[in-house]
Amino acid sequence: MNIHIPSKFINWPNISIITFLLINLVFGFVTVGNRGLSWDEPLFYNYADNIGYAYSISARLDGTFDLNKAYGIDPEEHMQYGPAYLLISEPITKVIERILTLDEAEAWHITNFLTFLPSTSVLNGSFMFLNSLRVFSILFCVSLSIRANSKICFIEFL
Repeated sequence: MNIHIPSKFINWPNISIITFLLINLVFGFVTVGNRGLSWDEPLFYNYADNIGYAYSISARLDGTFDLNKAYGIDPEEHMQYGPAYLLISEPITKVIERILTLDEAEAWHITNFLTFLPSTSVLNGSFMFLNSLRVFSILFCVSLSIRANSKICFIEFL
């Protein structure tokens, strides 16, 4: 029984980022524990619990809607934060909290860590893409400078 792995998958960038993510994942879960709270985390978690109210249709229809309730116990503290990350990650945090029987802070720390990992691979891919564009632009200018018998373009990109 032979397992066929596409050769496109096995190249240096993919292997390096997968190795990086796996090592980080192992270290992340080995070091998980109660590290305590920062001064604003309880307010932030309260904001995460209440932000769904901002999209409440029933409160709007019966005339009792108050946008300040959506920000939690300290509306002034979180008015500048957007709700997108919280709306997506809050249910994930509740699942992690229930499955792993962790407190809210530990579950949020794991959720933040798990969203950090893919963002590092996206950032790595962006850098690699930009680097490949730079190499392409250098090669393009070298070919232009050879054709035009000019060294100006090549010198500008070094």
